[in-house]
Amino acid sequence: MEYRGMIDCLPYPVWLATKPTLQLYRDNHRGADPPRDIFDAAWVDWRANLLNQFMGKVHTELKALDPEVEISVSPSIYPWSKEQYLQDWPTWVEEGWSIW
Repeated sequence: MEYRGMIDCLPYPVWLATKPTLQLYRDNHRGADPPRDIFDAAWVDWRANLLNQFMGKVHTELKALDPEVEISVSPSIYPWSKEQYLQDWPTWVEEGWSIW
């Protein structure tokens, strides 16, 4: 087994909303601001999907470099992981982006 590196941390706290994220939301929602409630289900889902897209891209790009690479994660328990850190890891496993 050869160790090549890792992404150490992939939480995106639900309370953190950067200016680019807010603008992207507005761009995707006809200029509307996101909900004020940081735990609003649609707002959490939308942001978790951004992290899902990132995981998909990481998987695709790493597999292009090395088809033998295995990607694993050690997320928090679900659904807390999604509610607090936007980590929708069951999707990552279902899509084959992570072995766990």
